[in-house]
Amino acid sequence: MVAVVSSTDRVATVTGGGTGIGKAVALALAREGYAVVVAGRRAQPLEATAAEGAGFGARMLAVQTDVADPGSVRELFAATARTFGRLDLLFNNAGQGAPPVPLEDLPVERWRSVVDANLTGAFLCTQEAIKLMKDQRPRGGRIINNGSISAHSPRPYSAPYTATKHAITGLTKSTSLDCRGYDIACGQIDIGNAATEMTDRMADGVLQANGTTRPEPRIDVAHVARAVLYMASLPLDANVQFMTVMATKMPFVGRGSPPLDHGVPDRPRPAVELRCRRLEEAAAGEDLPLHVGEEGVAEGPQPAQAGRWPEARPQHLLDEDARRLLDRGQLELLLGAEVREEPALADAEVGGEPLQGHRVQPVRGCQARGPAEDRTAGALPPQPAPVHDGGHR
Repeated sequence: MVAVVSSTDRVATVTGGGTGIGKAVALALAREGYAVVVAGRRAQPLEATAAEGAGFGARMLAVQTDVADPGSVRELFAATARTFGRLDLLFNNAGQGAPPVPLEDLPVERWRSVVDANLTGAFLCTQEAIKLMKDQRPRGGRIINNGSISAHSPRPYSAPYTATKHAITGLTKSTSLDCRGYDIACGQIDIGNAATEMTDRMADGVLQANGTTRPEPRIDVAHVARAVLYMASLPLDANVQFMTVMATKMPFVGRGSPPLDHGVPDRPRPAVELRCRRLEEAAAGEDLPLHVGEEGVAEGPQPAQAGRWPEARPQHLLDEDARRLLDRGQLELLLGAEVREEPALADAEVGGEPLQGHRVQPVRGCQARGPAEDRTAGALPPQPAPVHDGGHR
């Protein structure tokens, strides 16, 4: 049985606690009765946060800290122990980004700076927190790492930030595994577009994966603070391993696309692959209507079995046969492809399985192998990888 410490006796340390998410979480914890230590590089915002907490009777301590410096981190946790006698919660929140430049143009000094702040800083703070938590009585505590949507998917030109946030996920898992024997729980919150000063630019528009610039929705940072409070409120024999809190309509779940408006995307995407789906009621010997949707997905109105033609590529304008099958938006999407009538694919392999007794009109350039012929499409020109993200910074 894990001993339970009352919230009025609990102590929390929040890095990056002077502004943004860190400040919101620190004050939310203080209102719940925690004694709160706020840490960060700049003394003035730390002191302002501590003063705001003290204004409603909270026990607060501001400690100027460089989380990338081992000596500074050791002093932070020593001050926590001297002042409040224990540590029950660490919120690893401090971090920074880098200018959005192509990866090959990023100075190594900027790379190291982001790695030091986002990853090494979390590692050093975790080390010191573990030392306190496993030796105190009652034993144990909780560590919550601030991941980001970037722990899942990047924004364009965000290699340093994205790499460190992916690494935070590994640190979270390792800490959770290695420290459960000491009654130390570790979880991660991945935040998308919390409304702080660091995300103000999103209102004017930020670069998307398809090369356009679009405004993005944000959420009140108070929602993030409440989520962290819930994670912190659990007894130490229960843990939220991972949680995602994000703006509902931010471009993450939809592969980087904006919310659907049933229109044509800002610019056509190449048909990287075509998928042919048989229709349940297709008449033998008749052409199947080929409906080509977003990203070159070929479908019928009642799909029954899915297949795949690899290596499709657009070549030039669609001919008149294609025009009777596709609407204008779809034509624009696949601009440069040619569709022509082909024999029934009774012997063709589509996704590793034959499609017997059906006739389709594939885009020229698809690879369809059978005993009669072996056609291979040319390679696609280089394309940017589909990325999507809505990290909180």
